[in-house]
Amino acid sequence: MDINQKNDIPETFILKEIDLVQSCINRMAANSFDIKKWSVGIIAILAGLLKQNMLSHNCKIGALFLMVIIVFWGLDAFFLKTEKLYRKKYSWIIKNRAKGIASNLFDLNPYNKDMMLDKGSKMPHLVCVMLSKTLFPFYAGLAIFCIVVFMW
Repeated sequence: MDINQKNDIPETFILKEIDLVQSCINRMAANSFDIKKWSVGIIAILAGLLKQNMLSHNCKIGALFLMVIIVFWGLDAFFLKTEKLYRKKYSWIIKNRAKGIASNLFDLNPYNKDMMLDKGSKMPHLVCVMLSKTLFPFYAGLAIFCIVVFMW
């Protein structure tokens, strides 16, 4: 189907498509929040075990702290990146479905470049998202906390 092909799209289809994309955005945000909860919880458990002398102060435990932070940071960045892509898709749907453009109807692939208003822009890189102003302070703070607990 041509991208500029215009059809009479029933309003219920448009509303349902918007609802589906919004539910994907909500799910990505909930996943990101859950990742943050799990990372704080696991770090707190490890710090508690270290404080109770159930774990010895050695490089392996320090590496475990670091590994937990990096893994959860990467997962959180993945969910934030996907949420951003769904937000771009949402904007495209709002703008183009009103014009009657029916291409990619009910397409929930967040990587579909045909459904982005700024087709010339690049996809956000995972590392750039990891270093964003929303994730970097949280995980850097968690890493500093781990260093302080480990050195104490």
